[in-house]
Parts: sequence; C-alpha cells; structure tokens
Amino acid sequence: MPVIHEFGVEGGRDERKAHNVADILLKRAILDADILRGLSGWQEGKNAAVAISNLLYWPERYPEMKFASAACRLQAGDFLMQLGDRDEAGRLYALVAADKSRDLAEYRALAGARLTALERSRPKN
Repeated sequence: MPVIHEFGVEGGRDERKAHNVADILLKRAILDADILRGLSGWQEGKNAAVAISNLLYWPERYPEMKFASAACRLQAGDFLMQLGDRDEAGRLYALVAADKSRDLAEYRALAGARLTALERSRPKN
C-alpha cells in the first residue's frame, strides 16, 4: 500500500494515523492535489491503474475517514474517465453523491457536477 511520507509516517501500524492526517487536511483543502498524489502512491501520470487501485484502497480500509474517502473516490473517478471507463467513474461519483453527511456538502456537490456532466455527454439514442 502507498506510503505517505509527507505526514512522517511509513505504513504499518501508523498507516491509520497518516490517513487520519490526510482526512483532516482534505476536510478543508478540498481535493488537494498534493495530498491526493501521496494517497495515490505517487502514481499519477506514471501508472493510472496503480494510482486508481491505491486511491480506492483508502475508502475500503478506512471508510470512517469520510473526507479522504470522498476525495479518493472523486480522484479515482477522474482517472477512470481519462481511461474511458465512464461506468466505473460514474459509480464512484454516485457513491460520493449519495453520502448525506452534512459536512460533505462540498464533495457531494463536486460529485453531482461530475455525474451531471457525465450524463450530458452520453450519446442520445
């Protein structure tokens, strides 16, 4: 799993602590690129499949850390869109949009906007 060096923690038993720091930061710094690069294992622009896998590890492992979970799902969805996997991207955006936590309103709005853009870009039959 990705190691988050910026937080002074290198996996293992401190992984939760590192992810908690990321969660706290992503509460205020919505979709912060540097934090998300770390959570992707520094794979952005190198290996999209690994970046997506690394990003999706965090919400699975620590679902209670809702800001980091939402940010990771949105970022993974964006990478999936770049790869042409609209259905899986839409599924991830919908997970964020469905979370009704009051303090996730900004992430929910971003997910909703992505879902709307995705729907508008679908071919009309």
